[in-house]
Amino acid sequence: FRSRRDEAEAPIAACTSLRARQVMAAMRSIAIVSMACVVPLAQATTFETPLGTQVPVNESTEVQFAWSLKFNTTLQYLLEDPSGARTMCTLSTELLSCSVTITAVGDAVVKLYEAEPGSASLTKLDQFTLRAYTQPAVANVAPLSVPLPGGAKIELTFASALGPGLDGLKARFVHRKTGSYKDTKVSFKDKTYLKVTGRSPTFLDVAATAGDVLDVLVALNGRSFKATGLTATLVAKDKVKIGFLYPSAPDDFGWTFQHNLARLELEKRFFGQVETISQNWIEEWGPNECDFCHEEPGWNASKKMGMWNDEPNDLFGTHRSAMVIKKWVEEEDVKLIVAASFYYHWDTYHMAVKYPNVAFVHVGGWLTRTNMAQIFPKIYQARYLSGIAMGWYIKKHNLPKKVGFLSAFSLGETVRAVNALKLGLEMVDPEIDIYLTWMLTWHDDRKEDLGARRLIRYYGAEGIAQHTDSLIPQLAARDEGKFGTGYNTDMLLTFGDTVLTSPIMNWAGEYEKIVQQVLDGDVNVETTLWNGFDQGAVRLSDLSPLVPSEAKLQIAEEQAKLERGEDTIFCKPNMYDNRGRPRNGPTNPSVNPVPWEIDHLKPGTTCLTDQVVNQVCQEYKGFDCVEHWLLAGVHDTCDPTPRMPNGIQSPLLQKGECFLGYMDLPDKCPKGEYLKVVGCTKARPGNYVRDEKEYPCELGYYAPTEGLEHCLPCPAGQIANVTGAIECMGCTPGTYANTAALSECAPCAKGLFTDAYNATQCDFCQEATYSSSEGLGKCTSCPTAMTTRNIASSNHSACVCSLGTYSKGGQWNCVSCPASSSTDAIGSTSEADCLCETGTYLPIGGGVCLPCPDTMVCPKGSSEANYALYIGQADGDVTKEYPRLKARFWSSMNKPMSVFECDSERVCAGGDPGPDGCVGGLEGQACEHCPKGRLWNGKECRECLEVESSSIICLILPLVICPIFILFFYKMFGDKYTSWGTWRNGIASLAFIIINNYQIVNMMGDLNIVFAPSQISFFGFWSFTSDVMTVFRPQCGGMSDFKSSMTVKILGPAVLILIFTLTWAASQAVSKSFNQPALAMEKNRLLNVFFSLILTFFGGISAMAFSLFKCSPNPNNIKTLLADRAVNCYEEDWNGMLGFGVVGIVVWCMGFGLLFAWAIFVSPKRFSNPDFQMRWKFLFIKYRPDVHWWSIVFVIKGILLNFGFLIMKTGIGQIFWVITILMAYICLAITWTPWRHLWVNVLDIWAHLCLWLVTSTMIWFASASMLPQERADLDQDVASLTMASTFFLLPCIFPVLGYMVYQQQSGAARKRMSAMAVEVRKVCLHVAERDADAFVEFMLSLADRDFYYLAQAKHVLAQEMLLVRSRSGYSERTLSTNSTLPEATASAGTAEVSGGTFFLVGM
Repeated sequence: FRSRRDEAEAPIAACTSLRARQVMAAMRSIAIVSMACVVPLAQATTFETPLGTQVPVNESTEVQFAWSLKFNTTLQYLLEDPSGARTMCTLSTELLSCSVTITAVGDAVVKLYEAEPGSASLTKLDQFTLRAYTQPAVANVAPLSVPLPGGAKIELTFASALGPGLDGLKARFVHRKTGSYKDTKVSFKDKTYLKVTGRSPTFLDVAATAGDVLDVLVALNGRSFKATGLTATLVAKDKVKIGFLYPSAPDDFGWTFQHNLARLELEKRFFGQVETISQNWIEEWGPNECDFCHEEPGWNASKKMGMWNDEPNDLFGTHRSAMVIKKWVEEEDVKLIVAASFYYHWDTYHMAVKYPNVAFVHVGGWLTRTNMAQIFPKIYQARYLSGIAMGWYIKKHNLPKKVGFLSAFSLGETVRAVNALKLGLEMVDPEIDIYLTWMLTWHDDRKEDLGARRLIRYYGAEGIAQHTDSLIPQLAARDEGKFGTGYNTDMLLTFGDTVLTSPIMNWAGEYEKIVQQVLDGDVNVETTLWNGFDQGAVRLSDLSPLVPSEAKLQIAEEQAKLERGEDTIFCKPNMYDNRGRPRNGPTNPSVNPVPWEIDHLKPGTTCLTDQVVNQVCQEYKGFDCVEHWLLAGVHDTCDPTPRMPNGIQSPLLQKGECFLGYMDLPDKCPKGEYLKVVGCTKARPGNYVRDEKEYPCELGYYAPTEGLEHCLPCPAGQIANVTGAIECMGCTPGTYANTAALSECAPCAKGLFTDAYNATQCDFCQEATYSSSEGLGKCTSCPTAMTTRNIASSNHSACVCSLGTYSKGGQWNCVSCPASSSTDAIGSTSEADCLCETGTYLPIGGGVCLPCPDTMVCPKGSSEANYALYIGQADGDVTKEYPRLKARFWSSMNKPMSVFECDSERVCAGGDPGPDGCVGGLEGQACEHCPKGRLWNGKECRECLEVESSSIICLILPLVICPIFILFFYKMFGDKYTSWGTWRNGIASLAFIIINNYQIVNMMGDLNIVFAPSQISFFGFWSFTSDVMTVFRPQCGGMSDFKSSMTVKILGPAVLILIFTLTWAASQAVSKSFNQPALAMEKNRLLNVFFSLILTFFGGISAMAFSLFKCSPNPNNIKTLLADRAVNCYEEDWNGMLGFGVVGIVVWCMGFGLLFAWAIFVSPKRFSNPDFQMRWKFLFIKYRPDVHWWSIVFVIKGILLNFGFLIMKTGIGQIFWVITILMAYICLAITWTPWRHLWVNVLDIWAHLCLWLVTSTMIWFASASMLPQERADLDQDVASLTMASTFFLLPCIFPVLGYMVYQQQSGAARKRMSAMAVEVRKVCLHVAERDADAFVEFMLSLADRDFYYLAQAKHVLAQEMLLVRSRSGYSERTLSTNSTLPEATASAGTAEVSGGTFFLVGM
């Protein structure tokens, strides 16, 4: 049996031969080992038996010897068994084969002799011991059913005890169907030596199925199998699923790569028994992503973004690993989870709590529980050995004594690795220092590359060690001409000899123990596995050829000690940390050590305890380490330290700039910055950044400033003809660049030019110029008075006489046309070709061409004399031009240049003068009227219906309908004063507001502006609200002209008076005839109806009375009526109607207005008279008593709105007048809220706001009808008004301030308010005396506004006086602790209320 190298020395001491011990010591690598003592000669190398050192009794056993030298064929060799029997051995060139039979149970010494042929003298060469045994029967095998994949615990019970010393026992399971067999090692279960245990083999690789029978055989020496007569049955078994959580991907060729190799190795070792899954890149840092953790008992939502109670406060974990674990356990039935990152620590622990029937393994932490194990090999041991290799390399090459170290985070795992490397370096040279950077990541290629290059370039590191997961640090070291030591995998295989060696962890061996336990159905895996070389948990990869031989010998010696379990790495006397604190002195330097670290040294030694080595913690807070310690000579800061009292300052860095300690580098450089060794740096001008690298701008692009993410394309007209351009060059005259990002300017073609720098295109040579070659910056001009027929001419022959000139005696001699005339085309050759220019015309009599009127269009060659050639002539000369009307304008045939303005383009289409310019059959001046018997419907003049043309509609029907309406309104308007606040009167108020609203809408149709066609019809639709007669089609009844229409409108109120009088007389006659007094109309009530109608349609009456004076100017300076543009103001027809207009204003507007004002004025004194109440009810019924005069406001509003059309001639002036009146009314309405019903006030204000908005939109149409100069004047006026409007607030401030001060400071005001307070109290006392039911009835009869104010008064008194006097205004919420009103008693009193006061209350 060949021995392992580490077993070579063990048997030496047991050998009695001094010579044998000396030979063994010299040949450790090829030593021979037997159960007792091996004594080879110098030539001997090995011996073996097919059955090992344990053989069955009475069976021949072959023994073979192998020599390093050739055998002497002249000698004989014999083997002697314990009984003395000798057997001749067979000899070959290098092999000696003998047979021996042991006849007794127990240890048997076998001897080897040599002798000369024929000689009886023997020389003993060697001896060894074989153990002979008799195999007892197997009484039982359990279990009787074994799984197809194997791996199940099996137990064989022998009929009798075997005894110690048998270590090669094997069981064999033979598949009865196929004869295939599988062997498995078994060992004694206890010292009774009756039972052996092992694992069943897999039968997945043979043609076996569940239910097949296996025969069981046993060999105590592992070779001589004996049947037991027992069988087992194969059964199916599901695979156990194992999940691996990775912080990166296996392609890192580092940490995750090794864990993934372990995963694959487990699948191989437990073939058919396990199924593994994994998930890469489970992010550790960032906002919390766990959507269920807050429901777990260990979660603390009050800690920052939420974390586990035992999680350190400075962590900001995603808790994504908890999400993956939950999914795996609940959805995929994973039974064992391996969390391969330190920062999965707390998620793993709390998920182990959540899922007690699942086993968990965490790597690198300390928390354990029943179903959770911790594993982390003592990789620091291999790190220590790698430090020896680095130290010797530096020493042998006389290099600066500096090593760079890249470590992920400051953890116990990483800090002890740094310290172990330092101790390894010190084994060679204590002066070799480590310069350390914390990367704050396990795997980040860019950061690791940057960190390594920084340590090399700025701190002079000759070698790079790492505790990160990627290959990049070793790649950077090689590229910088330095060496290094890798981590996790043999990086020498990837980068070559510059990687001296790599510390590697054997994860599969560590995981195997836990996996086997879970396969056995036991999830109680709680343990902490912290194994080293002695358990095969770590190793050092092959050494590079660059490693000095001295290093190899020292590493071999140190590794041998570690393999024997002799770990003295942290035993070096007088160890100090880099803050000057002794680490292994008699006193524990740690602050608040945890209980198991209070004793920091192993008893009687300078060795730190395993617990201290594990955490290397200087200060604890609870169980969290808040500061780790690093050995002296490890520099993780540039600040002064005991070893570096002046600090560390790289001469290549700015003062104060330091790259030691924690790396401060964003995950990605900001836009416009690229990654250099010093960090993120802005791209230089002329360069841009892509993927954190700097590139020069390409042709056609430039970067004017630093820090650009993209180069800017040179704009059209400029170029960049070199890479890395800082600015663009402009194209010179004659060249251009028509698009962005060009590197060359193109020359202008013939017929084109550009005289500009930075040109984006070439311009055509304009008329009268040409260019005859490419790349010109200027075109050549044709001779004076000459031009070209086209632009872009490329030859001088293109020059001809220009417009307004003609040739006389040759092409190059051009003569100008007379003033204000021009030729119709270039190249004219006769004076007869000269015509008036477009926009001018030739008046009758000839002479100079005049500008065309703004209302007309004058084609080229227009002449006023040409009207006679064409207008009204069937065979007129259509080739001659004359001025034509624009749409919306009209002129007569006999005066074609005297232009009138029409209502809109829908009635006047423009074109020729006379009727041809009217639309839809209209006729007369400005196309104002339809022919007799026809009616305008908005599009055309239609035939009047027969009934519309009869007198029935126009005359008889109104006389019939009016009495009916009178009777209806007489019936409706008879309510008494006590019913004025009812909802019916509220509805009447709403109707009044609506009618008044649309009267104003109809009035807007009289604005002196150009309306859209649809607006004219719209405004005309509401004419019935001002003129009820329009409903009866008076145009069809013979009143189509303005005079007859005006006469009927002016006499309308008088006719209405007559109808009311006749109706009243008829009622009196009927009453007397039938002796029914109730049928007689009461005159005051009837007058109320009449005046109600007058007030309702007062706006229309005012508009009708003022319509004669609403004149609109025309382009010919003749003013026409807005109501009828066929009537010229101040001329015969208009003068004939003047008397009617004056009567309408004086009698109807002023008369009714003054009458209403008189009634309002005397109302306070006469209101108690029932007749007065009934006659003038229409003035007061709609308004609150204290605003009983509001009807006069309506009257004044109607008069003022119409009056504005007289004093304002322009449309914009009229618009602003209407806006002003409406805004004034709105302000008054908001201030006084006059209507009895609250929501009627709201509707009234809203209606006027809508009117204000409608009027404001009219400004658009007002400006559309203006001439340019008029528009300029308007702009100035509106600008002035706008600026002045900003100060309209100021005049209101002082009256308001004065009123407020007067109310508070004036004695008279306070006296008046005090008197009113007394009056209020008296009224309240009277109210208190009334019956409750009567008071409720009174309240219910009030209008909603009066009810609202009394309710508000109740709140004020209740809250402000009876509960708490807050002096801050009424509040419906009680500010007092008293929640009920106090009982109040009021003594009855007599109150004298004046008539005036009573009137106001009653109203």
